[in-house]
Amino acid sequence: MSDSARQEGAKAKYLPIFLDVSQKRVLLVGGGTVAAEKVRGLKPFVSDITIIAKTIHPDISDVTTIIGEYSKKVLDGFDLIYACTSDRELNRRIRDDAHEHHLIVNVVDDPSLSDFISPAVFCSDPMTIAVSSGGKDVKRTVALRDQIREWMTSHD
Repeated sequence: MSDSARQEGAKAKYLPIFLDVSQKRVLLVGGGTVAAEKVRGLKPFVSDITIIAKTIHPDISDVTTIIGEYSKKVLDGFDLIYACTSDRELNRRIRDDAHEHHLIVNVVDDPSLSDFISPAVFCSDPMTIAVSSGGKDVKRTVALRDQIREWMTSHD
């Protein structure tokens, strides 16, 4: 059986949907480079972003910041959680705490712990195109998104 035939018959883990998160409250735990990248990706879609971390990357701006340690109570009032720390055990605890609060969580760089993953996105009004490998091949996903961007901009 060819790879493409196998993939067509395989059940995907992630449902590709576009959610309206414009009025949702998003929390990122961790304030480093990865959090800065997530903030850049979230800003076009979300207006209420909060970060809690001991230190905040200098590229992070125009979001609510809480300088401090993570605790379970910080999850109260948020709709969507990103665990962006470099501490695998803390990320797992954040995921477990989020589940206790019936929240969905993305553990950055660990799809096996995540309820959802963030695809590579390209927006060109009115189109929004998202490409994902289910977290298995991020470089190829980004490369394909960039090829789509190039094609879209040259065929405008």
